[in-house]
Amino acid sequence: MVASNQFVKTDFESFFFDFVRQDVHPQSKTRGQNLYQYRLHEDPSFDWEPQLNAFEFQRLLNHLDEIKIRMTYSDQGTGIIDDISLEYAMKDENSVDFVNWVEECTCPPPYVGLSCGACREGHKHETVNGSSYDRCVRCECNNHADSCDPNTGKCLCQDNTVGDDCSSCKKGYYGNPIAGNKDDCKPCPCVFGTQCILIGSKVKCTDCPEGHQGDLCDSCIDGFFGDPAGIRGPKTACKKCKCNGNIDTNAVQNCDSETGDCLKCIYNTRNGPNNQCELCKIGFYGDATTYPKPGCIPCDCHENGTFVSSSTPSNSPLPPCNQDGQCACRPNVIGLKCDQCIENHWNINSRLGCESCNCDQSGAYNDSCELHSGQCVCKPGVGGRRCDQCLPDHYQFSPDGCKACGCHADGSLGVSCDENGRCECRPGVLGVKCDQCGENRFNLSAGCTRKYDIINTMPLN
Repeated sequence: MVASNQFVKTDFESFFFDFVRQDVHPQSKTRGQNLYQYRLHEDPSFDWEPQLNAFEFQRLLNHLDEIKIRMTYSDQGTGIIDDISLEYAMKDENSVDFVNWVEECTCPPPYVGLSCGACREGHKHETVNGSSYDRCVRCECNNHADSCDPNTGKCLCQDNTVGDDCSSCKKGYYGNPIAGNKDDCKPCPCVFGTQCILIGSKVKCTDCPEGHQGDLCDSCIDGFFGDPAGIRGPKTACKKCKCNGNIDTNAVQNCDSETGDCLKCIYNTRNGPNNQCELCKIGFYGDATTYPKPGCIPCDCHENGTFVSSSTPSNSPLPPCNQDGQCACRPNVIGLKCDQCIENHWNINSRLGCESCNCDQSGAYNDSCELHSGQCVCKPGVGGRRCDQCLPDHYQFSPDGCKACGCHADGSLGVSCDENGRCECRPGVLGVKCDQCGENRFNLSAGCTRKYDIINTMPLN
């Protein structure tokens, strides 16, 4: 290394000294520049202070962290440094260049290196009584590694073992590696999953995937299906049964553990081609797969307006509606639930379909009628369901309606009249409206009494 005045300092073992120092002198000058060169060596000729023997000097350089170079010795001085280099030597059998300042020691087992400062393969450094100057001891790897990190002692484990001392089986293996045999750690026999432990003489898998159970993850839990053990063919992982949310999660055996078919559909659903409670039950409609539940609601078809085949027993349920909730309507019946007649029709309760109102064109205001009775909307004085006749106290049916008979209450036998408007009079009463007494009769309110009858009843003097 080329430098000006320099110091070597270490964080270790300072009970002999806090620092070492070497006074160096320029070897050559070039335009005011001084060249300095020094060598880290214990030989007294290198003027290190304090003087150290070979062991102490090696101890000083052990785990060397820094080499510090002091530039000035007072505040008045200014120092400039450049072109620092650190020379080293490499062992090369083919090189013709030699150096005579590199020492190579003859080391006792298990030490190696030029200065016997390294440990042979299969050994590690061990601190002696807290000192940083270590000794080499054999790696502790439970016979599962040929070597370890010489500084940390961490083994380079083999035989499917892990850990600083190879005392555990690696993931996916089980056994007792402390026994020191090559086959201590065996592959976990989990059908699905990778990790296991040895409990006594029994292997227990510890990371079964979701839906799997058993010591070897070889069966499905409730709510899952598959064939992890390969009983019926190739091994298949357990999958969650898909019932579209139409099951009671608190119940058991909601689906077949082999096929995944849903077995306990609720919310008015049933299995379809996929056996996943994906359809609404007969008599219900909607989307069985939608959320929130329930997605199926009753068809609620009208009993009389819905078509039923003549061969269907009378006590059978109504035919289902379609997926949109539309019931199968009888003739002239409409509505999602088949509960309405088409315009100008009535009698939905006939169970034959709705029939035409057939209102009279002269006696009715229009073609509509009441849904259940079929009564048309009649003009004044007009009656009948179809508005095709005059009311009992009216006559002369026409597009304008019927005229009132106007029969006199005392003189007529009733309120009706004939087609000409003539009322049916009491005896002795005359007139179209029965509002006059006949000849020799009077007192209409009393029935037009004969006059001679009154005379005959008069007392004699």
